[in-house]
Amino acid sequence: MKGHFVLRHRFVAAGVCLILIGMLMTSLVWAAHRASPPAAETSPAAGQAAPVAGSRSAQVDPADARRAVEEAWERARDAGAYTFATQLSQIAYPAHTLSNLGRGPERSELHLAGTVDQPARTLEFQMWQRGADGSASPAGGVEARIEG
Repeated sequence: MKGHFVLRHRFVAAGVCLILIGMLMTSLVWAAHRASPPAAETSPAAGQAAPVAGSRSAQVDPADARRAVEEAWERARDAGAYTFATQLSQIAYPAHTLSNLGRGPERSELHLAGTVDQPARTLEFQMWQRGADGSASPAGGVEARIEG
């Protein structure tokens, strides 16, 4: 009689363990699904950047974008001297591992501004990132001048 009592407790313990493991796996799958990026951001076509939701690049046809860049390069070459400014943004999603559970994506930005003088063959530019205080000031970045 005592053997059945022990056997019954082992089955109950095994069942409880299986239920707990099932609940853990369900919560892990749910958390990984919530943290995963949309399909449009993870699998862009070959040679194309992934569009960011809400950005203008997500609404532009690749052929139109290529044509616009080519026309901008032609205008810059014809102008001889020009200024430029851009902001690059990157969103990095953590790998789907237990150690990254609950971590969200990290966003980093790089600002770039400068001038090009083709007849003088000079390029001056500044690069900076957003500071710890949230300000995006060129004073905290680097400057360079290239001649020749």
